[in-house]
Amino acid sequence: MHYFMIGENRWRDSGSWPPAGTREQCWYLHSGGNANTASGDGTITETAPGTEMPDLFVSDPAHPVLSNRGTHNSLGCYDRREEETRADVLVYTMPVREKPLAVTGSVRLRFHAAVSAPDTDFVVHLLDVTPDGRSLWLTDGVLRARYRNGTEKAELLVPNEITEFEVVLNDIAAAFLPGHALRIELCGQNFPAYGRNPNTGNEYTTDPELRCAAVTVYHDAEHPAELLLPVLP
Repeated sequence: MHYFMIGENRWRDSGSWPPAGTREQCWYLHSGGNANTASGDGTITETAPGTEMPDLFVSDPAHPVLSNRGTHNSLGCYDRREEETRADVLVYTMPVREKPLAVTGSVRLRFHAAVSAPDTDFVVHLLDVTPDGRSLWLTDGVLRARYRNGTEKAELLVPNEITEFEVVLNDIAAAFLPGHALRIELCGQNFPAYGRNPNTGNEYTTDPELRCAAVTVYHDAEHPAELLLPVLP
């Protein structure tokens, strides 16, 4: 099979997907409790967390975080710096790469959160921060909380109870080159690429009510937030 490696901007060949030799690496989210916006203190390292303050954002379906300034994610690697100025977007960034990091396959984010509402969405964006400061979208994934254990059965949240979630992103092949940095965003809406979640727990296709949901994201020793990367040496 052929696949295109973003960053290297060239086609590669492989007899399987993910390519042979791909191994999963576990990285961890960190902050001092202020990961909101790209100017916050959110980081990604290979060091497991200790005692850390959680991060908080409010998901407001009346003022959703937008996908590509209000269009679908179909226009390639667009710049999300504008969205990263919003307080309802948590941003975590690796140190600038000294060596290439090739990610080939499906990225996953496993974390714990407490939500004030009976349902909400979690959206994770994977981005490449370029040497000139652009934050380029590569891929994303979304989880509707009521389907966290599978789409066969809806299970509403117990408000403010700490719950484990895992967001699986769409497959990607991207090389983060020296001078670049890997970044993720975590937020509660991605409109209009995905329909808004009213956060009420009611039937979301017909519910006229829109409710804000306060979301507390944990990343401490008891509740590590793990970014699982399929890495090709």
